[in-house]
Order: sequence, then C-alpha cells, then structure tokens
Amino acid sequence: MTEPDAQPPNRRREKLIGLGLLLAVLVALPLISTQLRVPSDRADAPPIERTPTPPPTGSDIDPAHVAEIISVDFADRRHGFALWSHCVEKASATRCRQRLLITSDGENWTVRSFPGSDFESQGDAGDDVVALGKCQVILDRAHPEYHFEYHFRLFSDDCGRTWVRVPLKPAGSISEIPEGATLASPCTGERDVVDDCDGGRLIVTMPDSGRRTWLATSPILEDPSPESVPADDGAWWVSGRDPATGRRGVAVSRDQGRSWSVSRLPRWQARQVHQLSITMRGREAYAVAVGPLHDVRYGLLAIFHSQDGGETWEQTWLASPDKSPRSIGGSPIAGPRGILIVADESVPVHHRSINGGRTFDAGSFNQPISWPRRTRGGYLATADGPPRSWYRAVDGLRWQKMNFPSGP
Repeated sequence: MTEPDAQPPNRRREKLIGLGLLLAVLVALPLISTQLRVPSDRADAPPIERTPTPPPTGSDIDPAHVAEIISVDFADRRHGFALWSHCVEKASATRCRQRLLITSDGENWTVRSFPGSDFESQGDAGDDVVALGKCQVILDRAHPEYHFEYHFRLFSDDCGRTWVRVPLKPAGSISEIPEGATLASPCTGERDVVDDCDGGRLIVTMPDSGRRTWLATSPILEDPSPESVPADDGAWWVSGRDPATGRRGVAVSRDQGRSWSVSRLPRWQARQVHQLSITMRGREAYAVAVGPLHDVRYGLLAIFHSQDGGETWEQTWLASPDKSPRSIGGSPIAGPRGILIVADESVPVHHRSINGGRTFDAGSFNQPISWPRRTRGGYLATADGPPRSWYRAVDGLRWQKMNFPSGP
C-alpha cells in the first residue's frame, strides 16, 4: 500500500533532476562572474594567447666568453628576478643565449627559458626585467641601437612558466595605482610608442597583465618625471615644473594616485637639470637635482631637504667649483638616523651627510659598488667586471654580493 503523502516515482524523478540542475547553476555562477568581472575604469583588453616556456636548448656558444647578469629587480625582500645573458660576437651578428632567474627567498635561483631567449642581434641587447609581484614579471626586449625604444614586451604571471606578448602602447585609464604596479612618463624616449607626450599624463604598468594604461589623475606639473616604485610608506612621488611659474616642483600621492599634493621647491639658479631624484625615509625627504657640470656628466647640482614629508622644502646644497661631491652616480640613498648618501659617478666611493645635505664626508662602502638603484626589495648596485657583479642592501648601507648560477 502506498503512503498517503508519497509522490509517484515519475514525480520524484523530475524533482531530483530539477534540484540537480539548480545545484549546477549555483556552482557555475561564481566562475562565470569571475570571468566577466572587469573594473569599470579599465579598458576592455582583448585576450592574448599564452606561450609556454620552451625547453632548454643546447648551445655551441663558446664558454670562454663571459656570461653576466644584465638586469635585476625585486618585488619585495624575498621575491626577485634576474636576466642572465651569454653573447658572442660573430662575423655578421652577435649570438646570444638568455635565461630568466627567479628567487623566492632572495638567495636561491630557479632558471627558466622564455620565448626568444636564444637569438641573434646586430648589437648589444638592452633588455630589461621588471618585477610586478611575487610571480609577475615583464621582459622588455630592446632594439640594440635605441636604449629606450623597445621592440616588444613579454609578461608572465606564473614565474616564467607561460608568457604573453603585450602591446607597449597605453590603452584606457585607471583611477588608482594598484599594488605591484610601476609608474612612468610617456616622454622618456618613447615618442614612437606614445603620441601624447606633452599632456603631463602618467602611465601605469598593470601587475595583472603587464599592459600599460593611463592614470586618470596626474599632478599639475609639466614634464613630469615619476619615481617608478613607491616609497617605503606607499607614497608615490613625481617631479616636474610648475606650469604657472616654470619653477621646479614635486608632487606626492598617498592614496594610490587618486589625488596629488604639489609643493614648489625654493627658487634657485637652475642649471640644465637632467633629473630630479626623490628619496625619503620616515619624514625625511630629499630632492636631488642632477645634470652636467663643467667637467662632470652627472653633476650634483642641488639638494632640497624636507623634514615634514615633502610639505615644505629648503635648499641645503648648491654646486660650486670648491665643493665636494661634484658628481652622483645612481639614486641618492636616504639612510637611517637622517643619513643621506650619494655615490660618486666614476669611482666606488660614497659621500655621507648627517645634516640634511649641507656638508658631506667622503668614505667607502663595505663593497666596491657603484650606481645604486632603489627597488621594492631594497637597493641594488653593480661593480665592474668582467663579469659584472651585483650587490644588494636593504637599508642602502650594508651591501652583500649576490650569487647567481654560473651556467644556466
């Protein structure tokens, strides 16, 4: 006998099928929404086919020729990338073999090939590696005759296992700078890629794709020159000219580029300024003007010091024939306890100031480094070879030599 409330078998089967379909839709919805989720202020970028990393290939490049690391960058203190290169000049071209090196502990390196890592060139390669995250990296492949004019860009978001080729021309805009991104000006040697060089706009390289897009809000400065990565406190710095007065000014954003605060530097007898480098530690900030002097290519022209995070500035240094240092090679270093360090352009010595850049004492680093450069993982510097050696210092003071695989 059938129970009074029991449903016929066909009816029960239909309900079970319906419940199964409903469950399948609920499971699929998050996946579908993830694929369709596009920020409203981002350009709708077409997908690019991924290229798997090619297997290592044999090479008949003469091992007597010296291999070296030509580019290094760190996303943080542990995660970094380096570009290993081994080139030999032939009768009509230079034959090269390159490999990407990857570290997740700051010391040990994994070796990977990438598309086009074995090639022939008509001159020295000017390739560059840029860290955008723990496993996000771009390789800019440069034309041998033009240092800034790149042939193309490769991007990987899985530590070099697969790659996509992305365009260099900026597209769309974004309202804020995401974590891991880099900032650039369109006017630094890229007039063949970017049409709008005089609009005062800035370009963001996106960490999730390697693509470049315009920042929606830029500081009101002409010829803007941004620091490519943020300061330790997350602030983004840009130098340029006040369009109303023509005076040098600096801008800072503490909300990922959504808004900018611009302050003018004290009026000074400006020489031909090639660069205005900004560095800071805590509330101590420095703007260092670099340009040619009578007998120096990268002269230390002027130093401006701020003790309130860049709100107000005072000039503490002005170049003159009887003052030292005369030159600066690489980035200025804001050290602990108010120390400012500038490395000499041509010799592995440094000059240290403990009074805001008013006076300097000459000294030597604990390693023979030159041309320091700041990254998200601390400072990097090189020493002449062959082969060229690389050094790293988190605080810019205590340098340690980096050890790379000798023969990827």
